[in-house]
Amino acid sequence: MNKNIRRILSAVLSLAMTLSLAACGEKNSSAQPGSTGADGEKNTELNVALAGEPNALDPMCGATDRTSSAVYNNIYDTLLVADEKGNILPNLAEYELINDTTYEFKVIKGIKWHNGDELKANDIAFTMKKGCETAITKYIWGAIDPDRIEIIDEYTLRVSTFEPAPALLALMTALPASILNEKYVTEVGDGSGTAPIGTGPYKFVEWSRGNSITLERFDDYHGETPDVSKVVFRFIPEATNRTIELESGICDLAYEIQTSDLSRVADNPDLTLFSGISNSVRYIGFNCQKAPFDNVAVRQAIASAINIGGIVNAVKMGKGVVATNPIAPDIKYFNDDIKLRPYNPEGAKAALAAAGYSNGLSTTIWVDEQKERVDIATILQSQLAEIGVNAEIKVSEWSSHVTACYNGDIDIYIFSWSCACPDPSIIFNSVFNSAMLGQGGNCSRIVDDRIDELLSIGNTSMDESERESAYKEIQQRVYDLVPWVPLWVDTIEIGANARIDSMPVTATTAWSIKNVILK
Repeated sequence: MNKNIRRILSAVLSLAMTLSLAACGEKNSSAQPGSTGADGEKNTELNVALAGEPNALDPMCGATDRTSSAVYNNIYDTLLVADEKGNILPNLAEYELINDTTYEFKVIKGIKWHNGDELKANDIAFTMKKGCETAITKYIWGAIDPDRIEIIDEYTLRVSTFEPAPALLALMTALPASILNEKYVTEVGDGSGTAPIGTGPYKFVEWSRGNSITLERFDDYHGETPDVSKVVFRFIPEATNRTIELESGICDLAYEIQTSDLSRVADNPDLTLFSGISNSVRYIGFNCQKAPFDNVAVRQAIASAINIGGIVNAVKMGKGVVATNPIAPDIKYFNDDIKLRPYNPEGAKAALAAAGYSNGLSTTIWVDEQKERVDIATILQSQLAEIGVNAEIKVSEWSSHVTACYNGDIDIYIFSWSCACPDPSIIFNSVFNSAMLGQGGNCSRIVDDRIDELLSIGNTSMDESERESAYKEIQQRVYDLVPWVPLWVDTIEIGANARIDSMPVTATTAWSIKNVILK
């Protein structure tokens, strides 16, 4: 698209926006590719189209979903980080394994919180203790004995676990393990979910409900200074609208470009498409504690009526990677013996009748308003109708959908889950552990003694072969019990205008603005 036309279109669209968003658009319209500010300096402010409004900005206030983490990963830091090979490296603290159940952490001196205070050992201890008590983060911190977290001095703490915890250090690299400021969180409580402070590269400025979240570069950040000085995340659930705002120059980055718009971005000489394979699996889930899905025979029958390949091909237009397991193929301990469930609508109808539903049944498919997920629901509705299942589709905005899933309001639901660290225990412990029902991440509410037993082995065994065997059996058990029907492994598709020189994409789908390089 001609740059002059883009400028005109940008101005027209800006006039149609609300006052707060118009201001955002006007800033960006003066920052077209290669432009400079009035003082002749490069414009370093960025506008990002986000695929929904975050649920919260504190991981212990319900912010473990992709949309929330896309924002808060710029605000907080984790104690440790993992490199591309899965090696665990210091970030906020150095660590030493004293024995199989004891760890010592030495906080790196001089790291500042956004309010100017210095990070201390008490903040780490507070985060760990709070994480052990919070349902949504217990799967990360739960191995730690909260009564045996000892603060040695201002910068040193010693931590003991109930049993050996082979995945603990890897879990500490996951975004939901972000470190919190003890004094601030104690003072504001759940307010840290709407106005957080962290030690990350960007500090929180404003949350305009229903519109946007604004962050500014933190000048005292302990790491390398980011290129981008200010970022405005705008909430645009409709995928095509994100692409339009990218084309018009109102937004510099657009997250989650949908399949139908990929060629539109890739073929535009003024735009760049940053792509990759994530480790997030899109799936259809069942509420295993709500009739009729509390009957495994019903879940198995319905799963056989789902043409997984047909859904993937239709929605992803032949570009999807069909999933067979709840983890992506490149995740440790992936069970490649499990194959795609056969599509057998006649067998499904007979199995449903044998389960007591010869006249079919009625249910609801719960989904958020993102187009791909609505498309899945629409196709699923049609496929289920063939076996006598009448499914109503209930569409909610993202945060409401997440809340419904955690609260157990759902029947059939469409969701995705990402393996946020180098060890698969992070996903298995949250989504299939009976101790994590609802808020803990087990939205399917599956309770199975054998899965719990296998999780205990995976969580405590220092024997690599034992862990591998346990996690592979869990995947087979999930296939048999059908709390999930995996659909595909999500791809990463981020659109960028010509102001962006590079933006590394990561498989965890948490893309940090600090890694964006401007031209």
